Amino acid sequence: MATPHTNTSSVTSTLPLAGLTVIEVGDFIALPYAGKLLRDLGARVIKVEPPTGDTARRYGPFPSDRPDREQAGLFRYLNGGKLGVTLNLATPTGRQLLRELAATADLVFHELRASQAEAWQLTYADLAAANPRLIVTALTPFGSTGPYRDFRGNDLINWHAAAVGHRYLGEPGRAPLRAAWYHSDHFAAATAAMGALLAVEVREVTGRGQFVDVSNVEAMAVPLVAAAELSLYHQGGELGYRTGRLGLKGAPLGLLRCRDGWVFFYVLQADQWRRLVEVMGSPEWA
Repeated sequence: MATPHTNTSSVTSTLPLAGLTVIEVGDFIALPYAGKLLRDLGARVIKVEPPTGDTARRYGPFPSDRPDREQAGLFRYLNGGKLGVTLNLATPTGRQLLRELAATADLVFHELRASQAEAWQLTYADLAAANPRLIVTALTPFGSTGPYRDFRGNDLINWHAAAVGHRYLGEPGRAPLRAAWYHSDHFAAATAAMGALLAVEVREVTGRGQFVDVSNVEAMAVPLVAAAELSLYHQGGELGYRTGRLGLKGAPLGLLRCRDGWVFFYVLQADQWRRLVEVMGSPEWA
C-alpha cells in the first residue's frame, strides 16, 4: 500500500498535472528530482524504495544535528508530497509488483541500465504490455543504446565524460576538478521531466505511450558544451579552455580576492551592474 512521506502537501485540481500518476524508481538525486518537478506540478508520484531505503535518507541537514532517516533534509526536499512503497526489485515478486503498478500509471521513471532492465524484464515493452498508454522514461549515465549503455556513472564521471570539466572546472594547465554539489543530476532530471511531459502531449494526439531515453552525459553536454563550444570550433576552429577564476564572457565575472577572503561576481546585465554599484556605495569610478 502506498503511504505518504512526511510533509505531504495537498494537491488541487488547478495544478496542470493533477490526475497524472507517476511511478518513480530511482535513488538519491537525479530520478527523485525529476519526480519532484512533476509532483510540484500536481502529479501523484509513487516513489519506489529498496528495503535499504533511499541514499538521500543519509544526507542532512538533520534536526538538532541528530541523524534521522525520516527527517533527513535532502530526502524531505526531494520527496515531500510523494507516496512511498518498498519493493525489492532483486526478487521476482518485487518486479511483478512493479509491473502491476505500471499497469495503473501514466508514467514510469527508472534508472535501470539497459542490460539490467532486460534481465529483470522491466523494459519498456515489458512495462507497457498491459498498458499501451504508458510512458517510460529511463535516465542513465550514457543512455540505453550505444557502446557505453551498460557503463556505470556518477556526477564526477558525467561532468567529464560530457567534456564540461575540460571547459569549466579548474585552472588552466592543472587537472580538472569536481564541481560542487550534483549539478549533472539536476540537469539530467530536468531533461527527463521535460521529455516525459512532451511524450504526454504526444499521447494526447496518438493515444499511445512511448519510451523516453535520457543520457545524463548528453544532458550535460548539450547546454554546456554543444551550444557554444562546438559552434565556435566549427565556425572558426576555436577551442574552449578553462579560464580558472576569471570568466571571459563579460565583466565583472569571476572569483576575485578581497580584503577578508574571496568574492564571486557574476554581473552580466545592466541592471545587475546598477545594483552592484549601489551595494558598493556608488563610487565615482564606477
